[in-house]
Amino acid sequence: MGVTHPATLVVVLAGRCDRCGFEPDKWTDAAAIRELDTMSERWPPVVTGVAEVDLGRRLVRDTWSIAEYVDHVRETMFVMRFLLEVAVDGPEVDLGAVAEPTFDAEPRRIDSPHAMQALLDEVHQLCARLDEVPAASWDANVVLGGRWVDVHWIVLNALHECSHHLGDVSRLREIALTEPAP
Repeated sequence: MGVTHPATLVVVLAGRCDRCGFEPDKWTDAAAIRELDTMSERWPPVVTGVAEVDLGRRLVRDTWSIAEYVDHVRETMFVMRFLLEVAVDGPEVDLGAVAEPTFDAEPRRIDSPHAMQALLDEVHQLCARLDEVPAASWDANVVLGGRWVDVHWIVLNALHECSHHLGDVSRLREIALTEPAP
């Protein structure tokens, strides 16, 4: 399985992901939250031992750097937390079109330790907030890109994003450790 090219990312999870094998139908909400919560332990090791220069460089042509992936997942977790707040506090709000992730010709300069800590913080805050959502609010929803998404979708999409890109970064880590920058 190769590294996912950012331009081909599926923004709205509709079913099984053919790239990583994630199957949303196999998860209960509680199990998905527990698994999402483990991401704060699973992400740091994938950057441990990788030189800062290798975190910031593109290791595979037309693919984000490790740091860009970390920052993308951080941003996605922030968006999932925002969607959760809007769905629970103001259900059925139409948020309009979904912004596609960008892929610039040159890698963005990212403070990797800061991005990782921010990712961990976002996952923690999202899980904490999901734990607080009353059972009656799990069907609360927002319209995102013309599609209704509810709290069930938010937790599954967050888990898919974290686990899918954890796989991408793990593969990039192996490249960085076997082919470090000169």
